Amino acid sequence: MRLLQEENTDGARLKMLECRREKTLEEIHFREKQLERLDYLRYEIRSRRAAAGKNKGEK
Repeated sequence: MRLLQEENTDGARLKMLECRREKTLEEIHFREKQLERLDYLRYEIRSRRAAAGKNKGEK
């Protein structure tokens, strides 16, 4: 990469790294939200199954 070979490119390198870091954090947050949604769906399904099991036992 040319920026690594040239002198006085610290500013440009830092900018590139900061941009990449920001994009990575955005991806991490997106994946965290996906996991939260998946966990919620799992919770809902388990809750319904538990409620259905209780209802069957009452009848």
